[in-house]
Formats: sequence, structure tokens, C-alpha cells
Amino acid sequence: MKLTVKYVIEHEQELWNSIRWDNATPACTCGSQNLYKLSDGRFKCKCCKSVFSDTSNTIMKNSNLRKWQWLYAIFTLSTTRSISVREMSRHIGVSVSTAHKMLRKVRYYMSLDKIEMTNVAIIDEAHLGAWANMTLRKKFQYMRDNNFIGKNDKTYTKSQIFAASSDKKEHIVCLINEQNQCIIKHIRGQVNHKVMKTLIKHHNIKHIISDESKLYLNIPNTKVEQCNHSKGVWLTPNGNTTNPCENRFSWVKRIYNSYHTHTAADNLQLYLNQIAFKINHTGQPTEQVFLKLGRLCCTEYVSHTDITNYLRENELSNPREEIDPLILEMLNYGFVSKIEHKHKVYKK
Repeated sequence: MKLTVKYVIEHEQELWNSIRWDNATPACTCGSQNLYKLSDGRFKCKCCKSVFSDTSNTIMKNSNLRKWQWLYAIFTLSTTRSISVREMSRHIGVSVSTAHKMLRKVRYYMSLDKIEMTNVAIIDEAHLGAWANMTLRKKFQYMRDNNFIGKNDKTYTKSQIFAASSDKKEHIVCLINEQNQCIIKHIRGQVNHKVMKTLIKHHNIKHIISDESKLYLNIPNTKVEQCNHSKGVWLTPNGNTTNPCENRFSWVKRIYNSYHTHTAADNLQLYLNQIAFKINHTGQPTEQVFLKLGRLCCTEYVSHTDITNYLRENELSNPREEIDPLILEMLNYGFVSKIEHKHKVYKK
């Protein structure tokens, strides 16, 4: 059986049964397969008397959409690089809002494919953002609106534009274990030593392979192996490299820039989970990847509130330190005329 879009649409119930049940045989949560089939299509267990359907406690629970529409979304995200919300809405005949909610749910289930970090891991950081494509006028406007320069300033220093571009971009970190499987994390705010220490401690990493960045130094119980890219050295003394992380970043940037250029920062981690899922299953048969994602979608039911809570609980953030409100009050009352703080300029 060759899995294609046409096959998914024409054999929706057969496909869903093979994903939903072991051996395509309906079973109760108590494990019994002794069931009554009711007139409305639901099942009643002869042992525990519970009533359920083939969509109970799955991604399709409480959904009015056809099974083939959900299967098409699962099939597309598991077998292609990605798809935009508008394109999905055209393909399955739903509104843009509905397509967005469907894809958001499927991306959440991709995050349930847990990857365990080993003692040795390759780590590197990168950023996403449209700063390079912004016009000079928009750059000046962004720096003025966010107090990197004064409201009437027409010039900027190198440190000011570097701080502004860093503030505009979204930061990501890639971790790769010894089995060449990756985790890609979104970091809200600035990447610093404190954030990296938290991340490395959470995954219990004992040996780091990285570039010359100082972010990974002085972390307790952790050995650091570095290659100095600034001097044209791409291998560590032991012959290791951070190039696998660069490969993952190229995946992220191609997909992000092609399909998801207007992604909200709050949802970025879901897109990174999708990309990591695709990378970790590269080379596997299409049917196997589709079946795995489909079964992840049958593990539990989640609402959009649950997804929002998941993103907040797993958020790795380092908010930019803001200036003391008392100092701003002194500025407003005229005690001082100008304040510079963290590359930002505050004037009366």
C-alpha cells in the first residue's frame, strides 16, 4: 500500500481504524474488546459499561470536521516540509481560522515525540528575524520606538544597532545527542549564561561540544569542548564539530522564511517542534512517519487552552532588564535630561 493524498481521502475510515486501534479492532480503555455497537455508531463495553466512539480522547474529539480532513493535515505535516495555513484551508475547504487551529493541534502532538539527551551533546545558538530585510527607515523607527536612540536622533552607534537587531530577532538553541536526534528550543529575550545553564542542567548534559562562545563556560559538573570559528577552526581537538547544529538551523530558516514569516513568538516553539520531528524522522518510510504521528494524535485530547498552558510552562525566557521606574520619574520631572541604559537612550 502506497500512502498518497488520494488514498488518505478515499480510505479515511480504514486508515483511522488502523491508527486508532491495535490491529484495527476497537477496544475499550479497560482493555476489553467485547463491545456492543450502538445505533449512533458509538461502542459500549460489556465489561465496564462505558460508552465511547472511535474519536473519544483523540485529536478529533468534539470536532465537526470529516476524518479525511484531519488525516490530510496529519499526512501533510508528517510527509512534507511544511504547509501554510492559507494553503491548508484551500486544500481541505475550511476557513483560515479553522486551518490554523487544526495545524496548531497537530504541531502540539509532534512535541509529544520525546527525545532524551545523552551525556554528550552538541549545542549551538542562532536567531530568526526580519531585521536584515527591513528598510533603513523602518530600522530607525524601531530603534526610536524602543528607546535605542532618541526620538529625534538621525544617527546611531554600532553598539546601538547591534542591540536593536538582537532585540528584534527571536533566539533559538539546538541540542543534538549521540544518536543524532535534536531538540530545538525557542528562548524569549536574550541568550545568556543563566539561560544556557538552566537548559543544560534540565537535560542533564555532562559534556558539551560547542563553538567559542562564553555562554557554556563555568557550568558546574560539565566538560566543555570548543572549536574557535572566529579563527577558522571548525574542529575541536578531539575532532568534533558543531556543523550538525548548523544543518538544523538551515532547515529551520528555510521553512520559517518560506512558510511562516509572520509567526507569532508565542507559537514559535510549536513550529520548532514540527521541524525537529521532521529532521529526527528523515529517511524513514512515509507510512511509518504518518502512522507514528497519527498514534501520537490518539494519546490524549487537548484543547487550545491546554496548548497555551503547555507553551507557558515550557517557556525558556530571559526578559530584558528594564530601567528603574524611579529614574524615569526623575527624567520626567527634569532632574536629569538624558539616561543611557542597556544601549537604550531615554530623554525628556
